[in-house]
Amino acid sequence: MSIDIEVIAEKVADLNIPGMEVDFDPAEAEALGAFEETAMDAETARDSVADLSREVAEGA
Repeated sequence: MSIDIEVIAEKVADLNIPGMEVDFDPAEAEALGAFEETAMDAETARDSVADLSREVAEGA
């Protein structure tokens, strides 16, 4: 599916109009970064809990 940059630019401009509802199809949304994964991985999450556990045990 091709992305029409002019259409996306118009839709983004419409977002500045109060009360305006703007629909983006999945390809447009992805092109704008709507589905960018920014969550931490499982190992980082486990490590952060381990750090908190040490702080509690040490009375920090």
